[in-house]
Formats: sequence, C-alpha cells, structure tokens
Amino acid sequence: PPLPSPNPSPSIVGLPPAPLAAPTFTKSFNPASSVVAPVTVTVSFTIVNSSGVQLTGLNFADSLPAGLFVATPPNITNTCGGSAVAGGSSIALNNGTLAANSTCAVTVQVSASIGTYINPPVTLTSNQAPPVQSAPVTLVVGAP
Repeated sequence: PPLPSPNPSPSIVGLPPAPLAAPTFTKSFNPASSVVAPVTVTVSFTIVNSSGVQLTGLNFADSLPAGLFVATPPNITNTCGGSAVAGGSSIALNNGTLAANSTCAVTVQVSASIGTYINPPVTLTSNQAPPVQSAPVTLVVGAP
C-alpha cells in the first residue's frame, strides 16, 4: 500500500493567519516652534509598513485646528496618495497603497498666524491592518 502523507504540524493546520501588526503612523510640524507670524510650516504624515504584506485602502483625515490652514500653494508631496486643497482646513489620504516593508509620507505646507495650535491625534485605517493613531502635535507661532 502507498505510504501515508506526512501529517503537517497541528499547530498551524486550520488556524487563521495571525493579524498584521498596525503600521507606524506619525505626524509632525517642521519647524514646530521658534517661528514668527505670519508663517508657513510643513506638516508631515509618515506611514511605515513593516509587515510583509502590501497595505491597501489607507485612509486618514486630519482637521486642522482653527487658525491653521493649507497654504497657497500647498506644495504637497506624497508617496501614498494624500491630498489637500489650498486654503482648506483639512489634509486627507483616501484609498492609499503602501508596499510591504515600505515607508511613505504625505507632506503639506500650512499657514498660521500668532498662536499655539494643538493638532489632535489622527487615525489611520487600512484594509489589512488594525487602525493606528498618531500622537497629537503642537505648533507654536510667536509675534514678529
């Protein structure tokens, strides 16, 4: 009779794949302080996918605090599909894609007058990984 096929390890048979780790998601202002009004600074969102799986359906929406708005021109640079409208009050990433073991960034210039602006946490979602939040960031703009 034919020999039976080897039995695969029972620890992996029939179990669903482990969930992906959430990507790393950070937000920052550059410069974040020691700037004088009126000023244009860069806000950056960086996504690091350290999983071996491409992420699709990447989404976030950042509503800027009152007094902070997208510069004209916004000078957007992005490697994962972000968008912003000059003069607007939000920055978004809709249906972005990020390859396995890759990093992408969305940078947008924003304008501000005198004040302290606290930009709250933003949630990044995708089709494959659990949601992740950025930390809040603060921009301090002084008098000229």
